[in-house]
Order: sequence, then structure tokens, then C-alpha cells
Amino acid sequence: MSATRHRGAVASRVLAGLAAALLWAGPAGAGCIMQVVGATAVHNCDGKVFISQTVGATTVHHVDGSTAVSQTVGGTTVHRFDGKSGMSQTVGTTTIHNIDGRFGISQAIGNLILHSGPLFQGHGQDDTAP
Repeated sequence: MSATRHRGAVASRVLAGLAAALLWAGPAGAGCIMQVVGATAVHNCDGKVFISQTVGATTVHHVDGSTAVSQTVGGTTVHRFDGKSGMSQTVGTTTIHNIDGRFGISQAIGNLILHSGPLFQGHGQDDTAP
């Protein structure tokens, strides 16, 4: 079991995409812990718990009774939840997100993933060091 500590304005990055991030984007200073066991990731963000389960290229997110699905083919992830859809495209260490016209960018630098844009309600970072 590994644990990842997240800091900053967290948009709860999950295994295959950002679907869960739109369902809950934490305020500045929020703290999140993600624990992964096999294909299941359990996220606890300031007491709010949700689960992501990955089978092949598909990740299903369960957040407060809502279900979101992310499907990844190559560098492109398509998200579907609550009647909304979106897409994330990854090239190298940069991911560009577009969900219902809201954009965001994630950039991996070493053990950090930096988030910016309206999708993330400002800027934030995830510390992915084990």
C-alpha cells in the first residue's frame, strides 16, 4: 500500500483523469491523502472520502453518490459524469483538460504536479513523492 500526500489548492488527481476533480475541488490549503491498493484508490480530502476503481483503461469514481467514468486511449482521457463530458490530453509531462468548456493544465515536474486554470479554481500542486 502506498500513500501520496497532496498540498495546495488540490483538485484531487485520480488514477486515470480529472472526473472526480470536478465533482470536488478543494479550497486553498486543503489536504488530501490517496491510498492505492491494487486497482482501487481511496482518497480522503479533509474528511471527504471517495473511491476510484480502475479496470483496464476505464476508471470509475464514486463521490457522494455520484458516479463518474474516465476512459483512456493513448494519451487521451474522456470523462463522463452527471450529464457532462470532457477530455484530457497528455503530451510528455503536460496534460491539457477541457471539461464543458472549462480548461486546466497539469504539468509534472519531478515529484510535483502543478495545476492551473479555471478548472482548478486557481493554482495548486500535488506532491507525488511516496
